[in-house]
Amino acid sequence: MSGGGIYRSTDGGGNWTQVKPLIGVADLVAADTTFFAATGSGLLVTTDNGANLTPEDKVDIATMQDKVRAHQELLEARNSDNTEANVKYKFEKVLDEIMLDFVNTKLDLYKKLSDVQVNAYLKQKWFEDFYRDKGTETRL
Repeated sequence: MSGGGIYRSTDGGGNWTQVKPLIGVADLVAADTTFFAATGSGLLVTTDNGANLTPEDKVDIATMQDKVRAHQELLEARNSDNTEANVKYKFEKVLDEIMLDFVNTKLDLYKKLSDVQVNAYLKQKWFEDFYRDKGTETRL
């Protein structure tokens, strides 16, 4: 690392990328995926694990979540006698497939969601919600 500013690591500190140049940080506080940086210019906040999602990205993510919740094979895997680990494996495969659908039309969003740290967080949180809702969906 060289130069001042705010840096971000997605591999546990092995490599760092500058995300905000030449800014002095007086204090930094983190709570889950929300980070607060007190600077001479004011308070900087990220609430999405540093992914910097746009309003359009958030709409696309909601669409992706709807596709996950409606994926028939995934619902069948969750509602059968599969272990949680097996359901999670299937869940992550389905989510990866849905994310790949965005490559051609939403490359910037795909890059944000493919970030190692953001991707791991997204998969964990979405899986927890998906698995917790076991047996609550209506079948067609």
